Amino acid sequence: MTNLLDLDYEHLVSYMETFGEKPYRAKQLMHWIYQENIINFNEMTDISKVFRDVLKRRCPFNYRAL
Repeated sequence: MTNLLDLDYEHLVSYMETFGEKPYRAKQLMHWIYQENIINFNEMTDISKVFRDVLKRRCPFNYRAL
C-alpha cells in the first residue's frame, strides 16, 4: 500500500499509471489533498466512485505524515 502523502507530483503520475489511469488523476488528487485539504476519497467528487473505491483499498493515508 502506498501513502499518497509520500509522493510528489511526478511519482504520483507514475503511480496512477500503475492503475491504468491517465496523468490527470494525479492533478485531481493533488488538488484535493493540497488545495482543498481533503483526504477523504468520498469527498473527491470529480473522481469516479469506482476509482475512489480502488484508492480507498490501495492508498490509505498515513495521518502522521500530516
